[in-house]
Amino acid sequence: MDITKCADKECPLKDTCYRFTAKDSSWQSYFTESPIKGDKCEYYWNVSEEEYEELSECCGAPLIMSKPDQICSECGEHAEPEAI
Repeated sequence: MDITKCADKECPLKDTCYRFTAKDSSWQSYFTESPIKGDKCEYYWNVSEEEYEELSECCGAPLIMSKPDQICSECGEHAEPEAI
């Protein structure tokens, strides 16, 4: 999946942000500066497991984005939910 990632290791949101935790693609782009302003980030992409009820079939990781464009938070592939 082609996204702009964040490399701000000091960001307090990094552990639950897809832009920090996603695996790199073969041609990965990054923000040139940290997008966080104070304690807020307009580019924050929450992947906290508590928010997601569906898991991907491919990796068993939480699905992110809304239907029908859900993607696996682990591998970044479009994914179908796992039957629970």
